[in-house]
Amino acid sequence: MCAVAPALIGMLASAPAQGRLDDTSDKRSGHGLVRACEAEQAAAASWCAAYLMGIADTLTAFGEGGHKGGLCGAAYQIEDLGETFLTWMRKHPQFLDLDMLAGASLALRERWPCR
Repeated sequence: MCAVAPALIGMLASAPAQGRLDDTSDKRSGHGLVRACEAEQAAAASWCAAYLMGIADTLTAFGEGGHKGGLCGAAYQIEDLGETFLTWMRKHPQFLDLDMLAGASLALRERWPCR
């Protein structure tokens, strides 16, 4: 997983501005991340996948370190993380106004909880 980090950082840094969330009204909310993950444009979808992979990798490291707030037993591919998030958000629309990092973390932690 650590070998993927430089590639993801490069992908985020080189993503065109249109692929980033530019709407200041909700760019940091669950609404904004849902839009990016549902986008048919490659840049926005790549942004979503890279963003979620960064969160998943970080939470997995916490879980492997024994932190209950991390991910445990996580087996994921970058291309599956967007659907994991979207499925969770459809079940929990009350969290759409929550910060996107918090919403994504909740979605991933529900999928791969540390007990």
